[in-house]
Amino acid sequence: MKGFGWALLFTLPMFVGYAIVFDFNQDLSWRQIMFGAVFAGFFEEMYFRAFFFGLLFRYTRLGFIPSVLLGAIIFGSLHLYQSSDIGVMTGIFITTILGAGFFTWL
Repeated sequence: MKGFGWALLFTLPMFVGYAIVFDFNQDLSWRQIMFGAVFAGFFEEMYFRAFFFGLLFRYTRLGFIPSVLLGAIIFGSLHLYQSSDIGVMTGIFITTILGAGFFTWL
């Protein structure tokens, strides 16, 4: 429960920002929220933080920081499909790299 508490605390600014900037979709069901946000994020974190980082750190002998950076760069690169605007893509890339590095360190 402690981990869930920290995760909620650190993602709260994102939720507050979305609530201020965007309109809430009244047609969303709890099932869509669970599958689209919670499960997708959980399995993404399990794959990249637990599995992929673990493989890089354990078998490549890069060390902690290079393994974190390489995993974060790959993770950030896989999120570039979300926009075609270079400014937005840069923001997405930086945000996902920083988040990936932080959550790996956690």
